[in-house]
Amino acid sequence: MKKRKQLAALGCMAVICLTGCGAAKAPEAIETSTVVVTEKGKITAHLVADFDKTYYDMSELMTMAKEEAEEFNSSKLSSDEKPVVVEQAELLDNSRIKLTYQFDSWETYTEFNEGKLFFGTVNEAAEEGYLSGATLKSVRDGSTMTEEQLKQDGDRKMIITDADADIYCPGKVIYISEGAAVNEDGSVAAAQADGLVYILMK
Repeated sequence: MKKRKQLAALGCMAVICLTGCGAAKAPEAIETSTVVVTEKGKITAHLVADFDKTYYDMSELMTMAKEEAEEFNSSKLSSDEKPVVVEQAELLDNSRIKLTYQFDSWETYTEFNEGKLFFGTVNEAAEEGYLSGATLKSVRDGSTMTEEQLKQDGDRKMIITDADADIYCPGKVIYISEGAAVNEDGSVAAAQADGLVYILMK
């Protein structure tokens, strides 16, 4: 989409673009790109990116983001649907902005951002073909879990994503893939990982 290309021109915008028992809660002050997943699979995405005032102002940026969301929403079957909502455009400092989006599902997030984000059970992930060759490590002791071992926990929930962001999950994180790390607040740092990040919850 043209609008998406215009937003990308702002700089190196990463595609990011929880509460519950044992889950990490996203902070009120978001300083880095963040994805928050709820138990029902709804997504709040905070995109933090470079901002060049010589090319854009905040009102123009908000207008562009809303037009992009409206274009996406209008492509759906029902004109009453609003699967994507732009909540806020905020200037964090002189060189960075934060755009906040609400998505009605992880499927909508994936389609809108043209990236990957899956949320569901291990069995569902296997059915989608996500688990081929997957190896995870315990956040407690570093022990590994193979694809076959993972499939034995078929009812557990997991998140799989390529988002360059901190991921806040709707449950306690017990296994993650290589390259990802657990932050002090319990979220998962996915930005430094190569390829997909796998997160298994208790």
